[in-house]
Amino acid sequence: MPHTNERKRIQIMKPSTVMARKQHLIIWDGDCGLCATFIRLVERHDRRRQFTAAPWQICSDKRLDDETRLRCRDAVHVIASNNEVFAAGRAVLFILHELSGWTVFKFAQSRGVIWLFELVYRVVALNRHRISRVAATLHLFPACTIRTVDQKVAPRND
Repeated sequence: MPHTNERKRIQIMKPSTVMARKQHLIIWDGDCGLCATFIRLVERHDRRRQFTAAPWQICSDKRLDDETRLRCRDAVHVIASNNEVFAAGRAVLFILHELSGWTVFKFAQSRGVIWLFELVYRVVALNRHRISRVAATLHLFPACTIRTVDQKVAPRND
């Protein structure tokens, strides 16, 4: 599947709708096939419609400040309905807890095991272009459009 079709399949709500419903906002990298796959899984299992998602590249939600937007380049973020911000492994744990209600995720956050989730998240995030490339080869999900280290990176004009 082409990457552009994947982005269209993911529902992105307007910021006014997000605020009116008091949903949790997931901010993710719109250029990452692994991230897009995770967002589709969240949408599929979010029966109570408590989450909405937007790529950081186009998110215009008023709760997303410039500092958080910069950090979103490196890790998924969640801005909870109460405006609490979670990043990286903690964001994933928050999402999993809210979707499933499993106390194991709360346990992990409160019992000092969070470092393990953060470590796993960081390893996956740093290698997402490789993981994505292999997964795309196996037709599991689309590849990232993120540049690898061996490709020249043009400076951003943000």
